[in-house]
This record gives sequence, C-alpha cells and structure tokens, in this order.
Amino acid sequence: MLFDPRRGIVISLLVVAASAVWFAAIWIDAPAIFRRLGYAMHAGTLLAIFALLAGLAVAGLFLRFHRVRTELLEGRRVLARWRIDERAFKAFVPGALEADRRDKMQALVTVGLFTLAIFGGFALFDREAAFAMLSIAAAFLILMLGAFLLGQRVVASQLVYRGGEAIVGERGLLFNGVLHVWSAPLTWLTGARASADGRKLEVDYAFLSRMGAQTVAVVIPAPPEAKAEVETAAERLQGLAI
Repeated sequence: MLFDPRRGIVISLLVVAASAVWFAAIWIDAPAIFRRLGYAMHAGTLLAIFALLAGLAVAGLFLRFHRVRTELLEGRRVLARWRIDERAFKAFVPGALEADRRDKMQALVTVGLFTLAIFGGFALFDREAAFAMLSIAAAFLILMLGAFLLGQRVVASQLVYRGGEAIVGERGLLFNGVLHVWSAPLTWLTGARASADGRKLEVDYAFLSRMGAQTVAVVIPAPPEAKAEVETAAERLQGLAI
C-alpha cells in the first residue's frame, strides 16, 4: 500500500455516513420515500445495509494499517531499520519488476488455460451455446489481461525511489514508502529469510480472499553494512511466522 491508510478510513466512514443518512430518512418518513421510489426502497435499504457493514469492516482494516504504519514510523516493535541509496535502488528495480511480471504471467497463463478448457468444453458439448460460452471466456480473459497490466503499473509506481528507507517490524514493514501488513484479519506471516550475502531480506505473508489463500513475497535490498540487521530481522520474523 502506497497511500496513507487514513484516506481509506475517511472514505470508508463516508460510506457508513451515507448509509446512516438513508436509515435516518426511512425512520423520519418511510411512507414518503415509498411513494417516491416504490419497492425500489427495499432494494435501497438492502444496499445501505451492505454498504454500512462493508464500510465498517474496511474502516477497521485501514485503522489497523494506520496503527502498524504509525508504530513503524515511531520505532515501536521495530526489528531492523536501514536505508538504501538511489543508485543501489535503481539497480534493484529491473530484477524486481521482472520477477513480479514472471510470477503474475504464470498465474495469468494458468487461469487462461483453465478458462479455455472449461468454456471450450462447454462449447464443444453444446454447439448452440458455443458462441455464448466462448464470448464469456473472451470477456473474462480480457478482464484478466487488464488486471495484469494494471498490476504491472501499480508495481512500477511503487518502485519509484522515495528515499529507500526500510523499516521492518513485528506486524508489518515499510519499504520506500510502501506499507505491508500481516497482522490484519485473515492475514498471516508465513516466513522470512536473508540472502546468503545478507544484501536482501525476503518476507512472505498470505491473506485469505474469495479465491483462497493468496501469497505475497516482499524482497527488500540492503546495503552491506546492514547485513547483521537483515539476518536478525529474518530470524525474528521466521520465529513469528505461522
């Protein structure tokens, strides 16, 4: 996460406030709203309930991000801290971009093959539905490709030099202004390791989504003089991993 979590809290609470306004309007004069909207009022109420619950949940999530970010910046529960200069950072960027592109491309190809196999099978089984099945598959693949390209842009924006400071804590880390948190609900730390030369720290965490457990690998470069801190952070985080 590159932006300040407080923005997410404010936006989420605005959604909650909008839902509260709808409930207040119904409480004040539900018959007038029904005359105006008819049975669409009930659909609006269901939407407001969903927005209220989702807004509260997301606000709580961003609040946790904000607390972890604050404790990292204030030096609380911090395991290691170092800074990498711009030259070393720019040397690190091409490899990081390529590794991210390669991992996501593998996922894209895998999902694409499964999609073609499933929808292609339906198309062969029912020739009348073939056009609809293949159209759905094509639309899904286009959406997946769009998500892949958008993800590449996001990663590239995160790898613009912003001071190169790394702060590794027990509940998350900040590197070059990008926040990673593994102490949020449905998120957990899975491991950490230092490279053989002590010039890189890799931290792995996972989170639960609709598609199951999704893993994230964060690689942080370090200057030679930070080797001891890298190894200490890796050892401590590995001890905290699930």
